[in-house]
Amino acid sequence: MPELETRAGAGGALASTQYDAHVSATAVVVQAKAGNYTAVESDNRSVLEYTGTYILTLPAMATMNSTSDTGEWEITVANVGTGIITVAPDGTDTIDGTNANITVAAGESRKLKLISGSTGVMTVTRSTKIDGPTTQVFTTAGAATWTKPAGCRRVKVTLTGGGGQGGGANRDVTNGSVGAGGGAGATLIKYLDVTSIATSTLTIGAGGVGGTGSGSNGTSSVWSDGTNTLTATVGNGGGNAISASNYATANAGNSSTCTGGDINVPGAAGHRGWMDPVEAMFFSGQGGASFWGGGGENVAAGTGESAGQNGVAYGSGGSGAAAASTGIDKAGGNGGDGIIVVEEFYN
Repeated sequence: MPELETRAGAGGALASTQYDAHVSATAVVVQAKAGNYTAVESDNRSVLEYTGTYILTLPAMATMNSTSDTGEWEITVANVGTGIITVAPDGTDTIDGTNANITVAAGESRKLKLISGSTGVMTVTRSTKIDGPTTQVFTTAGAATWTKPAGCRRVKVTLTGGGGQGGGANRDVTNGSVGAGGGAGATLIKYLDVTSIATSTLTIGAGGVGGTGSGSNGTSSVWSDGTNTLTATVGNGGGNAISASNYATANAGNSSTCTGGDINVPGAAGHRGWMDPVEAMFFSGQGGASFWGGGGENVAAGTGESAGQNGVAYGSGGSGAAAASTGIDKAGGNGGDGIIVVEEFYN
């Protein structure tokens, strides 16, 4: 029968929601819970932070022992409110040798740790320190809100603006066309004291999108907490070129820069596209690389056409399109959306 063992540690009442996560050298993920919840395998090495009176049901320990990191599964349950958290074993699993619930009182945290090589788990009352840091990541273009976890004192904010779209292949009935790569969005890294800040309004920059003409620019990523405003600038769209008989190039999307960070990383410019209709060679430009990685790969056309490739990494530029005179118009690749990463420190 799967068994849970409870041991009292050197804990005591929590002065804040800083816990001794002590789970590994990797960052601890804090999950705010506001209702009854059944833990799952992917919660491994997480802090489940509660503010009300709820029930946490444990997964089957036999399953965790066979599927989770060769039996190394653990979570920390933290009660930062005034209610009581009830921890319930699954089925016939036991806690402290008994098939019964345990509780986590207000101001208390417990680590639930699987005993490797067995079907038991021990729960340990812990002290008031997070080894951290914890991390929140925002990748969906548009508006979002960062909410400070209780006990967080400082943050490292990394913002990257949206990448530029690659230039399209916009030809007429006799002319081929190529597009250049879009530029990448810039990245800003800033360390902030957030002891007096509760939330921050975020804007995650979008990558440039559009049609078959010159590529469109991305949009900026912004952090605004009422005291500090940080802006990571955008990647510029790539140009396009048309030529009936002569060698021609398409101007690339410019590199981007930003200021105001402790570290400011420019986004790389896109690559030029080039064409030689006499030799039936049409090559688009590759998208510019961002702090996070490369842009869209360039494409080629001989007698047909190829659409540009989307930016691969956050904030990277899309590649241009290419079309011979016998081809059809094609759009450049979209720029990669931006990203905001907030690393939270408690010490």
